[in-house]
Amino acid sequence: MNKIYLDSELVRTLYEKYKEYLLPLAIILASIILLVRVTIPQFNELLNIQELKNEEKKKLAVLKSNLNILSNLDDKTLDSNLAITTDALPSGKDFASVLNAVSISSNKTGVFLGDYEFQVGDLSKDTPGAKYPSLELTLIASGEIRSLLRFVDELYRSVPVSEVLKLEMNNKRAVITVVFYYKPLLGKAPSPNSPIQKESEKNLSTISTISSWNNPKTL
Repeated sequence: MNKIYLDSELVRTLYEKYKEYLLPLAIILASIILLVRVTIPQFNELLNIQELKNEEKKKLAVLKSNLNILSNLDDKTLDSNLAITTDALPSGKDFASVLNAVSISSNKTGVFLGDYEFQVGDLSKDTPGAKYPSLELTLIASGEIRSLLRFVDELYRSVPVSEVLKLEMNNKRAVITVVFYYKPLLGKAPSPNSPIQKESEKNLSTISTISSWNNPKTL
């Protein structure tokens, strides 16, 4: 590799020849350094501040909307709706309410109940693949066919929410397999910045319908 040697005379000659360009070049270099080290970082910081400002505006809008919704809620109505939905879909296996619902349905229809059997399962685990965990109950009922069908209908219109999975009838005797649903409460509270949704008319209509069902706690 060839080496280049510069003596003082050569340096002086180059300086005299190009000195008029040194100042503009120094200004250009200083401007580039200023742009890279100061202006661009400040511009990026400004963008970050603007983005943060927009995020805070969104949060403020959500909080204002939530405050407006909460301010227009009636505490008594809210407590009533919560009680109705909790009775319809308890947080756990409510054996007492299940037996009371069965008893009420039996008394209303004149159906005689014989043996029954709970399929409890593992109390610490939910039913695999099920939307909601459930408690299964097998009933042996006696009565007129019309009364037995009414009994099933009364069970459907009782709380906790239930579903008849199997119905076998022979003369005046029926074996009925029914499940009563429940849903554990959420373990994590929603973020205070999460938007609150107003209860839809459909949900309010559903709550109103459930409030007319057989409820052992209110009868």
